Amino acid sequence: MRPECDRCGKAIEDFNEAGRLGRQWLHKSCWVELWREQRDAGKELPTLSSPASKAPGEPGVLICALLFHFGLCVLLIGWVLVTQEKSPLAGAICLAIGILAPMLGVAGIAYSVYRRRLYESVLAEVPPGSWKAIPLPGNSPEPTA
Repeated sequence: MRPECDRCGKAIEDFNEAGRLGRQWLHKSCWVELWREQRDAGKELPTLSSPASKAPGEPGVLICALLFHFGLCVLLIGWVLVTQEKSPLAGAICLAIGILAPMLGVAGIAYSVYRRRLYESVLAEVPPGSWKAIPLPGNSPEPTA
């Protein structure tokens, strides 16, 4: 699944003709239109960055894995509190946390895998250093005749 341009909504078919503006994906042509609109409004828009410039972070994966494992531990503690310690309220709270935390951890890891696969597909098409940014439309030298 390819990302979509946040301006026109079309899928990005060629990563060499697209870039990132913060967390947004934009075609280079859509960025030029957006740059002109922002310039007319009196605002300055930064240039596009390479689609391969920012790799997905590993700390998110670690947090999700810890959330999954500690959630299972809390689930076990809740089961022990309910069945052996006869503490139903604390056990129910631990059981609820122990069910939700691993589900959030699995969802977070799945999202991280999706982002990593997208990044790897971008790297396959755009090796680092090969992507060319377009110059600001107002800064391009005028051809002399």
